[in-house]
Amino acid sequence: MKFLTTNFQYGSCLRSLNFFIFLWVCVLFVPHSVNAQTERELPRMSAHRISEEIRVDGILDEPVWQTVEPIRQLYQIQPDQGEPATEDSEIRIMYDDKKLYFGFIFYDSEMDKVVANDMRRDSPGLRSNDYGFLLLDTYNDRRNAVFFRFTPVGGVEDTAVSNSGGSLNQSWDIVFECRCRINEDNWTAEIAIPFSQLRFERSDVMNWGINFGREIARKQEIDAWNEAPKTYGGLAKYRTAYFGTLEGIEGITPSRNLELLPYLLPGASYTSGVDGREDGLDVKYGEVQIHRGDAFASFKGGLDLKYGVTPNLTADVTFNTDFAQVEADQEQVNLTRFSLFFPEQRPFFLEGTSIFDVGIPRPSFQ
Repeated sequence: MKFLTTNFQYGSCLRSLNFFIFLWVCVLFVPHSVNAQTERELPRMSAHRISEEIRVDGILDEPVWQTVEPIRQLYQIQPDQGEPATEDSEIRIMYDDKKLYFGFIFYDSEMDKVVANDMRRDSPGLRSNDYGFLLLDTYNDRRNAVFFRFTPVGGVEDTAVSNSGGSLNQSWDIVFECRCRINEDNWTAEIAIPFSQLRFERSDVMNWGINFGREIARKQEIDAWNEAPKTYGGLAKYRTAYFGTLEGIEGITPSRNLELLPYLLPGASYTSGVDGREDGLDVKYGEVQIHRGDAFASFKGGLDLKYGVTPNLTADVTFNTDFAQVEADQEQVNLTRFSLFFPEQRPFFLEGTSIFDVGIPRPSFQ
Protein backbone atom coordinates (compact mmCIF):
# COMPACT_ATOMS: atom_id res chain seq x y z
CA MET A 1 0.00 0.00 0.00
CA LYS A 2 2.83 2.31 0.80
CA PHE A 3 4.41 1.55 -2.61
CA LEU A 4 1.20 2.46 -4.45
CA THR A 5 0.97 5.82 -2.66
CA THR A 6 4.55 6.68 -3.55
CA ASN A 7 3.99 5.70 -7.18
CA PHE A 8 0.86 7.83 -7.30
CA GLN A 9 2.71 10.89 -5.92
CA TYR A 10 5.54 10.37 -8.40
CA GLY A 11 3.08 10.28 -11.32
CA SER A 12 1.37 13.46 -10.12
CA CYS A 13 4.68 15.31 -9.88
CA LEU A 14 5.65 14.17 -13.36
CA ARG A 15 2.36 15.40 -14.82
CA SER A 16 2.75 18.74 -13.02
CA LEU A 17 6.30 19.11 -14.35
CA ASN A 18 5.14 18.43 -17.90
CA PHE A 19 2.36 20.99 -17.49
CA PHE A 20 4.77 23.71 -16.31
CA ILE A 21 7.18 22.93 -19.17
CA PHE A 22 4.28 23.30 -21.61
CA LEU A 23 3.33 26.67 -20.10
CA TRP A 24 6.96 27.87 -20.28
CA VAL A 25 7.17 26.94 -23.97
CA CYS A 26 3.92 28.81 -24.65
CA VAL A 27 5.17 31.95 -22.89
CA LEU A 28 8.48 31.74 -24.76
CA PHE A 29 7.06 31.42 -28.26
CA VAL A 30 3.61 33.03 -28.30
CA PRO A 31 4.79 36.70 -27.99
CA HIS A 32 7.14 36.26 -30.94
CA SER A 33 4.38 34.86 -33.13
CA VAL A 34 2.03 37.67 -32.13
CA ASN A 35 4.67 40.29 -32.98
CA ALA A 36 5.31 38.64 -36.32
CA GLN A 37 1.60 38.81 -37.15
CA THR A 38 1.08 42.43 -36.11
CA GLU A 39 4.34 44.00 -37.35
CA ARG A 40 3.97 45.97 -40.59
CA GLU A 41 6.42 45.50 -43.41
CA LEU A 42 9.24 48.03 -43.21
CA PRO A 43 8.42 50.97 -45.53
CA ARG A 44 10.49 52.02 -48.53
CA MET A 45 10.85 55.30 -50.40
CA SER A 46 12.85 56.61 -53.35
CA ALA A 47 15.28 59.52 -53.38
CA HIS A 48 14.63 62.27 -55.96
CA ARG A 49 17.69 63.69 -57.74
CA ILE A 50 17.75 67.37 -58.68
CA SER A 51 20.10 69.62 -60.61
CA GLU A 52 19.10 73.06 -59.36
CA GLU A 53 20.39 74.76 -56.24
CA ILE A 54 18.28 74.86 -53.08
CA ARG A 55 18.41 77.85 -50.76
CA VAL A 56 18.12 76.60 -47.19
CA ASP A 57 15.90 79.21 -45.52
CA GLY A 58 13.09 77.21 -43.95
CA ILE A 59 10.69 78.10 -46.78
CA LEU A 60 9.93 75.30 -49.21
CA ASP A 61 9.15 77.72 -52.04
CA GLU A 62 11.42 76.32 -54.77
CA PRO A 63 9.26 74.73 -57.51
CA VAL A 64 11.31 71.53 -57.37
CA TRP A 65 9.93 70.74 -53.91
CA GLN A 66 6.47 70.37 -55.45
CA THR A 67 7.71 67.74 -57.91
CA VAL A 68 8.48 65.34 -55.06
CA GLU A 69 5.69 63.14 -53.71
CA PRO A 70 5.67 63.69 -49.92
CA ILE A 71 5.38 61.13 -47.15
CA ARG A 72 2.21 62.07 -45.29
CA GLN A 73 1.48 59.17 -42.98
CA LEU A 74 3.20 58.96 -39.59
CA TYR A 75 2.33 56.53 -36.81
CA GLN A 76 2.41 56.97 -33.06
CA ILE A 77 5.14 55.46 -30.94
CA GLN A 78 3.33 56.85 -27.91
CA PRO A 79 0.82 57.18 -26.39
CA ASP A 80 -1.21 54.93 -28.75
CA GLN A 81 1.35 52.79 -30.53
CA GLY A 82 0.55 52.01 -34.15
CA GLU A 83 -2.30 54.51 -34.43
CA PRO A 84 -2.11 57.29 -37.06
CA ALA A 85 -0.60 60.58 -35.89
CA THR A 86 -3.13 63.11 -34.63
CA GLU A 87 -1.63 65.95 -36.70
CA ASP A 88 -0.74 65.98 -40.40
CA SER A 89 2.82 66.09 -41.73
CA GLU A 90 4.62 66.22 -45.08
CA ILE A 91 8.19 65.06 -45.60
CA ARG A 92 10.12 65.36 -48.87
CA ILE A 93 13.64 64.16 -49.70
CA MET A 94 15.93 65.23 -52.57
CA TYR A 95 19.64 65.18 -53.34
CA ASP A 96 22.18 66.59 -55.76
CA ASP A 97 25.86 65.91 -56.35
CA LYS A 98 26.92 67.39 -53.01
CA LYS A 99 24.05 67.45 -50.53
CA LEU A 100 21.04 65.59 -49.23
CA TYR A 101 17.96 67.82 -48.73
CA PHE A 102 15.00 67.30 -46.42
CA GLY A 103 11.83 69.37 -46.34
CA PHE A 104 9.45 69.03 -43.38
CA ILE A 105 5.99 70.55 -42.96
CA PHE A 106 4.43 69.84 -39.57
CA TYR A 107 0.81 70.97 -39.35
CA ASP A 108 -0.78 71.74 -36.00
CA SER A 109 -4.40 72.53 -35.21
CA GLU A 110 -3.31 74.65 -32.22
CA MET A 111 -0.23 76.55 -33.31
CA ASP A 112 -0.48 78.86 -30.31
CA LYS A 113 0.27 75.86 -28.07
CA VAL A 114 3.41 74.75 -29.88
CA VAL A 115 6.34 74.65 -27.41
CA ALA A 116 9.42 76.32 -28.90
CA ASN A 117 11.77 78.15 -26.55
CA ASP A 118 15.27 76.69 -26.95
CA MET A 119 17.71 77.57 -29.74
CA ARG A 120 20.93 76.23 -28.22
CA ARG A 121 22.77 73.52 -30.11
CA ASP A 122 22.77 70.08 -28.45
CA SER A 123 20.83 71.48 -25.51
CA PRO A 124 18.98 68.98 -23.27
CA GLY A 125 16.11 71.48 -23.29
CA LEU A 126 15.35 70.68 -26.94
CA ARG A 127 13.68 67.45 -25.81
CA SER A 128 10.95 69.36 -23.96
CA ASN A 129 10.09 71.40 -27.09
CA ASP A 130 8.04 70.42 -30.09
CA TYR A 131 10.60 69.01 -32.50
CA GLY A 132 11.17 67.00 -35.64
CA PHE A 133 13.79 64.30 -35.97
CA LEU A 134 15.67 62.45 -38.69
CA LEU A 135 17.81 59.29 -38.56
CA LEU A 136 20.09 57.98 -41.31
CA ASP A 137 21.73 54.55 -41.37
CA THR A 138 24.22 55.22 -44.16
CA TYR A 139 25.73 51.71 -44.09
CA ASN A 140 22.28 50.10 -43.92
CA ASP A 141 23.62 47.67 -41.32
CA ARG A 142 20.79 48.21 -38.80
CA ARG A 143 23.39 48.95 -36.12
CA ASN A 144 24.68 52.49 -36.55
CA ALA A 145 23.00 55.74 -37.51
CA VAL A 146 23.17 59.50 -37.21
CA PHE A 147 20.36 61.42 -35.51
CA PHE A 148 19.22 65.01 -36.04
CA ARG A 149 16.72 66.89 -33.89
CA PHE A 150 15.34 70.35 -34.77
CA THR A 151 12.82 72.69 -33.15
CA PRO A 152 10.48 75.33 -34.67
CA VAL A 153 12.84 78.15 -33.60
CA GLY A 154 15.97 76.56 -35.07
CA GLY A 155 17.52 74.67 -32.17
CA VAL A 156 19.41 71.63 -33.47
CA GLU A 157 21.08 68.52 -32.12
CA ASP A 158 23.24 65.93 -33.90
CA THR A 159 24.03 62.58 -32.30
CA ALA A 160 25.82 59.40 -33.34
CA VAL A 161 23.78 56.25 -32.67
CA SER A 162 25.38 52.83 -32.25
CA ASN A 163 24.68 49.40 -30.78
CA SER A 164 21.35 49.18 -32.67
CA GLY A 165 20.11 52.30 -30.94
CA GLY A 166 21.27 51.34 -27.46
CA SER A 167 24.16 53.84 -27.28
CA LEU A 168 24.13 57.57 -28.05
CA ASN A 169 27.14 59.85 -28.51
CA GLN A 170 25.85 63.41 -28.19
CA SER A 171 29.35 64.89 -28.51
CA TRP A 172 29.40 63.94 -32.21
CA ASP A 173 29.10 67.03 -34.41
CA ILE A 174 29.06 67.68 -38.14
CA VAL A 175 28.61 70.71 -40.39
CA PHE A 176 25.09 70.92 -41.83
CA GLU A 177 22.42 73.53 -42.51
CA CYS A 178 19.01 73.71 -40.84
CA ARG A 179 16.50 76.55 -41.01
CA CYS A 180 13.03 76.51 -39.47
CA ARG A 181 10.02 78.81 -39.69
CA ILE A 182 6.73 79.11 -37.78
CA ASN A 183 3.67 79.77 -39.96
CA GLU A 184 -0.05 80.25 -39.38
CA ASP A 185 -1.10 76.60 -39.39
CA ASN A 186 2.24 74.75 -39.48
CA TRP A 187 5.93 74.99 -38.89
CA THR A 188 8.52 74.04 -41.49
CA ALA A 189 12.13 72.92 -41.56
CA GLU A 190 14.64 72.74 -44.39
CA ILE A 191 17.81 70.69 -43.89
CA ALA A 192 20.87 70.23 -46.12
CA ILE A 193 23.46 67.62 -45.14
CA PRO A 194 26.67 67.49 -47.23
CA PHE A 195 27.63 63.99 -48.35
CA SER A 196 31.18 64.89 -47.33
CA GLN A 197 30.05 64.88 -43.68
CA LEU A 198 28.65 61.35 -43.86
CA ARG A 199 30.40 58.01 -44.15
CA PHE A 200 29.10 55.35 -46.50
CA GLU A 201 30.30 52.55 -48.74
CA ARG A 202 31.25 53.27 -52.34
CA SER A 203 28.47 51.96 -54.62
CA ASP A 204 26.80 52.95 -57.89
CA VAL A 205 23.36 52.76 -56.26
CA MET A 206 22.98 53.07 -52.49
CA ASN A 207 20.14 52.11 -50.17
CA TRP A 208 20.18 53.67 -46.72
CA GLY A 209 18.17 53.02 -43.61
CA ILE A 210 16.01 55.98 -42.65
CA ASN A 211 13.38 57.09 -40.17
CA PHE A 212 11.88 60.46 -39.29
CA GLY A 213 9.07 61.93 -37.28
CA ARG A 214 8.05 64.53 -34.74
CA GLU A 215 7.10 65.06 -31.11
CA ILE A 216 4.10 67.14 -30.06
CA ALA A 217 5.08 68.29 -26.59
CA ARG A 218 1.68 69.26 -25.21
CA LYS A 219 0.24 65.84 -26.13
CA GLN A 220 3.37 63.89 -25.16
CA GLU A 221 2.99 62.30 -28.58
CA ILE A 222 5.90 60.87 -30.59
CA ASP A 223 5.19 60.00 -34.22
CA ALA A 224 7.45 58.25 -36.73
CA TRP A 225 7.39 56.99 -40.30
CA ASN A 226 7.85 53.50 -38.90
CA GLU A 227 7.31 53.19 -35.17
CA ALA A 228 9.27 50.99 -32.78
CA PRO A 229 7.62 49.35 -29.75
CA LYS A 230 7.06 51.89 -27.00
CA THR A 231 8.47 49.38 -24.49
CA TYR A 232 11.83 50.92 -25.44
CA GLY A 233 10.66 54.14 -23.81
CA GLY A 234 12.55 57.28 -24.77
CA LEU A 235 14.98 55.25 -26.91
CA ALA A 236 12.25 53.83 -29.17
CA LYS A 237 12.84 56.28 -32.02
CA TYR A 238 16.55 55.36 -32.13
CA ARG A 239 15.96 51.62 -32.74
CA THR A 240 17.70 50.97 -36.05
CA ALA A 241 15.97 47.61 -36.58
CA TYR A 242 12.73 49.45 -37.32
CA PHE A 243 14.08 51.87 -39.93
CA GLY A 244 12.58 52.04 -43.39
CA THR A 245 14.72 52.19 -46.54
CA LEU A 246 15.74 55.16 -48.68
CA GLU A 247 16.40 53.73 -52.14
CA GLY A 248 18.11 54.89 -55.30
CA ILE A 249 20.88 57.29 -54.28
CA GLU A 250 23.05 57.17 -57.40
CA GLY A 251 26.36 58.58 -58.56
CA ILE A 252 27.64 59.75 -55.16
CA THR A 253 31.25 59.04 -54.22
CA PRO A 254 32.47 59.10 -50.60
CA SER A 255 34.86 62.00 -50.09
CA ARG A 256 38.09 61.77 -48.15
CA ASN A 257 37.06 64.45 -45.75
CA LEU A 258 39.88 66.54 -44.27
CA GLU A 259 39.26 68.63 -41.16
CA LEU A 260 41.80 70.98 -39.59
CA LEU A 261 41.11 72.62 -36.24
CA PRO A 262 44.04 74.90 -35.36
CA TYR A 263 44.07 77.31 -32.44
CA LEU A 264 46.32 80.11 -31.19
CA LEU A 265 46.20 81.42 -27.64
CA PRO A 266 48.16 84.65 -27.04
CA GLY A 267 48.91 86.08 -23.61
CA ALA A 268 50.81 89.00 -22.12
CA SER A 269 51.77 90.29 -18.68
CA TYR A 270 53.84 93.03 -17.09
CA THR A 271 55.58 92.66 -13.75
CA SER A 272 57.79 95.41 -12.38
CA GLY A 273 60.87 94.84 -10.28
CA VAL A 274 61.68 91.34 -11.52
CA ASP A 275 65.42 90.69 -11.34
CA GLY A 276 67.49 87.98 -12.92
CA ARG A 277 65.39 87.42 -16.02
CA GLU A 278 67.18 87.87 -19.31
CA ASP A 279 65.62 89.24 -22.46
CA GLY A 280 65.12 86.66 -25.13
CA LEU A 281 62.96 84.04 -26.79
CA ASP A 282 62.06 80.63 -25.32
CA VAL A 283 60.44 77.88 -27.38
CA LYS A 284 58.69 75.11 -25.49
CA TYR A 285 56.30 72.33 -26.45
CA GLY A 286 53.57 74.13 -28.40
CA GLU A 287 54.41 77.51 -26.86
CA VAL A 288 56.64 80.49 -27.62
CA GLN A 289 57.61 82.84 -24.77
CA ILE A 290 59.11 86.31 -25.25
CA HIS A 291 60.83 88.19 -22.42
CA ARG A 292 61.78 91.84 -22.68
CA GLY A 293 62.50 93.75 -19.51
CA ASP A 294 59.50 93.56 -17.22
CA ALA A 295 57.19 92.52 -20.07
CA PHE A 296 56.29 88.95 -20.90
CA ALA A 297 54.33 87.60 -23.87
CA SER A 298 53.42 84.05 -24.87
CA PHE A 299 51.85 82.36 -27.86
CA LYS A 300 50.44 78.88 -27.42
CA GLY A 301 49.12 76.85 -30.34
CA GLY A 302 47.95 73.42 -31.35
CA LEU A 303 46.16 71.46 -34.02
CA ASP A 304 43.58 68.71 -34.45
CA LEU A 305 43.52 66.89 -37.79
CA LYS A 306 40.99 64.35 -39.05
CA TYR A 307 41.34 62.63 -42.42
CA GLY A 308 39.05 60.02 -43.91
CA VAL A 309 41.45 57.46 -45.38
CA THR A 310 38.60 55.14 -46.40
CA PRO A 311 34.87 55.07 -45.54
CA ASN A 312 35.75 52.75 -42.64
CA LEU A 313 39.13 54.17 -41.61
CA THR A 314 39.84 57.61 -40.19
CA ALA A 315 43.19 59.06 -39.19
CA ASP A 316 43.11 61.35 -36.15
CA VAL A 317 46.12 63.45 -35.21
CA THR A 318 46.34 65.92 -32.36
CA PHE A 319 49.16 68.21 -31.25
CA ASN A 320 49.01 70.14 -27.98
CA THR A 321 45.24 69.76 -27.80
CA ASP A 322 43.26 72.66 -26.39
CA PHE A 323 41.03 70.81 -23.95
CA ALA A 324 39.77 74.15 -22.63
CA GLN A 325 37.41 74.27 -25.62
CA VAL A 326 35.85 70.91 -24.80
CA GLU A 327 32.35 70.92 -23.34
CA ALA A 328 32.53 70.78 -19.55
CA ASP A 329 30.98 67.92 -17.60
CA GLN A 330 27.63 68.66 -16.01
CA GLU A 331 27.98 69.16 -12.27
CA GLN A 332 26.26 66.54 -10.14
CA VAL A 333 25.73 66.28 -6.41
CA ASN A 334 26.60 62.76 -5.27
CA LEU A 335 25.42 61.77 -1.80
CA THR A 336 25.78 58.04 -2.39
CA ARG A 337 28.72 55.68 -1.96
CA PHE A 338 28.85 55.02 -5.70
CA SER A 339 31.16 56.80 -8.13
CA LEU A 340 29.77 59.08 -10.82
CA PHE A 341 30.26 58.37 -14.51
CA PHE A 342 31.07 61.27 -16.82
CA PRO A 343 30.98 60.55 -20.58
CA GLU A 344 34.02 61.31 -22.71
CA GLN A 345 33.73 64.77 -24.31
CA ARG A 346 37.10 65.19 -26.04
CA PRO A 347 36.65 64.76 -29.82
CA PHE A 348 39.98 63.01 -30.35
CA PHE A 349 38.98 60.19 -28.02
CA LEU A 350 35.44 59.81 -29.39
CA GLU A 351 36.42 58.55 -32.84
CA GLY A 352 35.48 54.88 -33.24
CA THR A 353 34.06 54.43 -29.74
CA SER A 354 31.03 52.62 -31.19
CA ILE A 355 33.32 49.65 -31.92
CA PHE A 356 33.32 48.87 -28.20
CA ASP A 357 29.53 49.12 -27.81
CA VAL A 358 28.96 45.38 -27.79
CA GLY A 359 26.31 45.13 -25.10
CA ILE A 360 22.90 43.68 -25.92
CA PRO A 361 20.40 46.58 -26.08
CA ARG A 362 17.42 46.10 -23.82
CA PRO A 363 14.13 47.96 -23.37
CA SER A 364 14.19 50.77 -20.84
CA PHE A 365 11.97 48.93 -18.35
CA GLN A 366 14.77 46.41 -17.83
